[in-house]
Amino acid sequence: TKQKYEIPGIGGQRGYEPFGKETAKGFKKGDLKEFRHFGQYVSDDSQYKSAYPDNVIVEQLPKFNEVGKEAYQILE
Repeated sequence: TKQKYEIPGIGGQRGYEPFGKETAKGFKKGDLKEFRHFGQYVSDDSQYKSAYPDNVIVEQLPKFNEVGKEAYQILE
């Protein structure tokens, strides 16, 4: 299920990043971490819309994105 949310071509800016995709500076082996990436929420009419990919909606957990958005806005 997690792999469904891995979005190719955006360098892990949104969605799911699996184990081994990222590497620490100076290392060649992938990190032993995985994560779900949220980003800035930008309205459709914003001049910055093209600079920020849309956040990926997790279908299996109805409140996941809502809670993620709230946390992101609190931490801004």
